[in-house]
Amino acid sequence: MSLTNILTPTTLVALALLALPGASSAQQPDSIKKLPPANWTRARNVDVKHLAIQLRFDWQKQQASGTAAVTLSPIIPTNQISLDAALLTINAVTAPNGGKLAFDYAGGESNDNLKITLDRIYQPGEDVTVKIDYRTNWINRADPNSIGGSNGKGLRFFQPTSTTPNKRRQIWSMGQTEGNRYWFPGYQVLERAFGWQWGLVETLVRELTAWRDPVTRGAAPPTTGTDG
Repeated sequence: MSLTNILTPTTLVALALLALPGASSAQQPDSIKKLPPANWTRARNVDVKHLAIQLRFDWQKQQASGTAAVTLSPIIPTNQISLDAALLTINAVTAPNGGKLAFDYAGGESNDNLKITLDRIYQPGEDVTVKIDYRTNWINRADPNSIGGSNGKGLRFFQPTSTTPNKRRQIWSMGQTEGNRYWFPGYQVLERAFGWQWGLVETLVRELTAWRDPVTRGAAPPTTGTDG
């Protein structure tokens, strides 16, 4: 059969219609949509094993200040580590022997924005503790669309007001993976659990009680802190 016999007038019209812009896409059902962007698990450059926090609270400014001692080991041999610290003020970073460590803080809210140069090269599996002196700046304000306030970031302060004079003073943290960086520096990945402890260094005479969610290594009773 020759090509002349195949290309009848009807066939030529059908081919012309298929060649029109958007002809093929118009035949696709509306249910076919592009897949969302891939959400890859974050690759870790350090293994955080323990976090110890000591904090003071400024109720008027709704801020916290103190230290975070982060115990970790690198994934590869290195003398530099990167941590997450969102909108914090970093005053100093010290080594286990008390010596000051050089650091570069880019600010902002991105991952790995606090880079710390260690006192020497550490090997994978070798623990090192860095102590970070810092202050928070993010204020978790009320949000009618979120029970945790402004997207659950940082600390939420509750205290008496002129309209609610009997409200108890409380401080909440949602403890979400990417929200903790607004109130303490660390390395936040969803699938990693680590041990932690914290103390309250309060300027009040009355005692405050700190509850933690036992999602880390075993449950623990409430930790209390008094005037220090």
